[in-house]
Amino acid sequence: MSTDSLNRRILVVDDNPSIHDDFRSILQFDTESEALERARSALFGDASLIQAHEPFQVDCADQGQVASDLVQAANNAGRPYAVAFVDMRMPPGWDGLETIEQLWKVDAGLQVVVCTAYSDQPWGEIRERIGRTDKLLILQKPFNGIEALQLATALCWKWDLANKAVGQLHELSRLVEERTAELQRANQQLTNINSALMRTVVNLESAQTEILRQNGELERLASRDPLTGCLNRRAFYALFEKAFAESREHGSELCCVMVDIDNFKRVNDRYGHAVGDQAIQAVANCLSAGLRLTDTVGRYGGEEFC
Repeated sequence: MSTDSLNRRILVVDDNPSIHDDFRSILQFDTESEALERARSALFGDASLIQAHEPFQVDCADQGQVASDLVQAANNAGRPYAVAFVDMRMPPGWDGLETIEQLWKVDAGLQVVVCTAYSDQPWGEIRERIGRTDKLLILQKPFNGIEALQLATALCWKWDLANKAVGQLHELSRLVEERTAELQRANQQLTNINSALMRTVVNLESAQTEILRQNGELERLASRDPLTGCLNRRAFYALFEKAFAESREHGSELCCVMVDIDNFKRVNDRYGHAVGDQAIQAVANCLSAGLRLTDTVGRYGGEEFC
């Protein structure tokens, strides 16, 4: 992990200005001291020059209310604090615990170090009020600079890791939401396609039914006489040829009767063709009424039936 991107913003909350100076001297980078140390090393040939730590940006507040305002402003600017060192006693305003509670209301991810003496509130009371959390550490007074420096360094790394983990979770959540939306869109498309296919199937079935009906109608029109409903000559010939062949094959009897209307021309001439058609229909109905299951009747032509 690169230290260039590490959040090293520290907030010190203490009502004693000298404590502010102590934290600055511990956590901030002293360029003059390093220059003197490098000059001494070059002059006396001391190669054991200890590299200075990366500097922290330290802001200070003498009261909890001021600290809360600083944290809010930092968050609004997109430059949040990583760690806050909070003194337990800061009269006349908020004490350390109330300050921590207010800071966490503004920034729940802030890492906090409580600076307390043995005479301050016991740890049991602090935990009972704050609750169990991994964002709170205790720094007993008096403390030395190494302790503060190590806490600041470790907690800045911890804040950075936690912040990156939250970012990764948000990114993962975004990807899951995008994928879920894509799947929902694909499912909707499949549903629409399935509905369209179902409609197509229904339309095809309806079309097939209509085609069968029309084919039946065409077959009826092609084989039936439109005036009488009897078989026309062509259909009668086809049926008669089949019956004749079966009769010869099985040696069974076959009978064909020819019927016509006598003096039909005089009916047409005297009463007109409409009455003549009625006469033909009446004869056809009489013949059809007397048919057996094995019989058939056809209009041979004009007023002739067989």
